[in-house]
Amino acid sequence: MIVDKVVLITGCGGGIGKSLTKAFYTYGFRVYASSRSLDSINDLKEIGINTLRMDVKDRLSIERAVNEVIEKEGKIDILINNAGVSSFNTWIDIPDEELEDVIQTNFLGAVRTTKEVAKHMIKERTGLIINIGSVAGFLPMPISGLYCASKASLHSFNDSLRVELSPFSIKVMLVMPGPIKTDIINKSLPNFKEILSNPESPYYPIHKELLDRPLTSIKNQVPVEGFTDSLMKSIFSSRIPNHFKYGPGSKFGLVFLSWLPTRLIDFIFSKKFGFSKLKSIIQKNGQNKKDN
Repeated sequence: MIVDKVVLITGCGGGIGKSLTKAFYTYGFRVYASSRSLDSINDLKEIGINTLRMDVKDRLSIERAVNEVIEKEGKIDILINNAGVSSFNTWIDIPDEELEDVIQTNFLGAVRTTKEVAKHMIKERTGLIINIGSVAGFLPMPISGLYCASKASLHSFNDSLRVELSPFSIKVMLVMPGPIKTDIINKSLPNFKEILSNPESPYYPIHKELLDRPLTSIKNQVPVEGFTDSLMKSIFSSRIPNHFKYGPGSKFGLVFLSWLPTRLIDFIFSKKFGFSKLKSIIQKNGQNKKDN
């Protein structure tokens, strides 16, 4: 069945993006899958899906990709801002290039892509914009603070955008999954391990404990197929929800933690991730210096 709807999806090189691309294609939509690397989406092209090179960190790249779709189709009915990268590090150890990459990809890329697509949707007086956020946007967590900040920014953008575009009959939906089984975490681990394993890092005494942080997320991951099926049902429901939550921590877990007093949250995270241990080590070393 061919559906007279055009879908543009960012970040289709793997995981959620690739899974959603195949799902929309199966439903009969005219799908445009984009990625900063065309090689990563060659398999989608081979089965008949339109592919585009789009680097969401590059404004001109976004403009070219969106214009290509508009020239071919005359419209974009659904935009899915999915492009994203993970980050695990302590704030003071994060390299500047990682700061730029995460904020540009996870937040500013979605804003710029939305700006480019929304002007066409406004002319048509219809459209759906889906932003792939995360449960990490609920609550700032140590060791993944940069990623949390980028997703929290995306959440705020989504909720203000929803009101601003409602007069034009454009719907805006925020998707907040828990850990999904993709490669996004694995890609960030080598750099994280290298930085924490450096004896010059002030967190080196607890680097083994901190390295367990991403492993916890990996252990809780759920299959991407279940997430995709559930989201597609939600999109095709009679009333599209403003927020869609799925997976571990999305409905309880981190949401519940975010309601607790900040002192209690700090205590829990300090014990869980080794910061209480680091404080004891520092205090012990300080006492030894005094004794000597």
